[in-house]
Amino acid sequence: MLKMDFYLTPDARQDLESAACAGGKGGTAGFLTGHVLGGRFIVEGIVAAAGIEAAADPDVYFELDGRRPGRIIGFFILSASAAARRPFLRPHACGRLVLTPMRARTRGPAWQGFTIEFDGRFSFSPCGIVRFGKSPR
Repeated sequence: MLKMDFYLTPDARQDLESAACAGGKGGTAGFLTGHVLGGRFIVEGIVAAAGIEAAADPDVYFELDGRRPGRIIGFFILSASAAARRPFLRPHACGRLVLTPMRARTRGPAWQGFTIEFDGRFSFSPCGIVRFGKSPR
């Protein structure tokens, strides 16, 4: 399978940081909007869900995908625990990105990504982050 990475646009990063600030302890989750370009997820925004169960529900996913065709590229969970990711190990989420906060935070929230894969069983595969900034002179 193609090794994937992800890029958070400034707006998406701000949306996720705001959700982390305003959300409760790990129960906040939702959907990532954007597009996929080659082996890169471009995260452009988020849509909050009523919790992890709602975000992992295939019926909710397909309803939202019908309203935003092709724009739902994954999920976010405001919990760093592996147990919080488990509800997403389902067919409708295969090939999608899952973002969670990193356990050890230095300055503000940092995000880690996983893709959901299937090879006889569902699993998470680490997905690297791409950071664009000023080039050194």
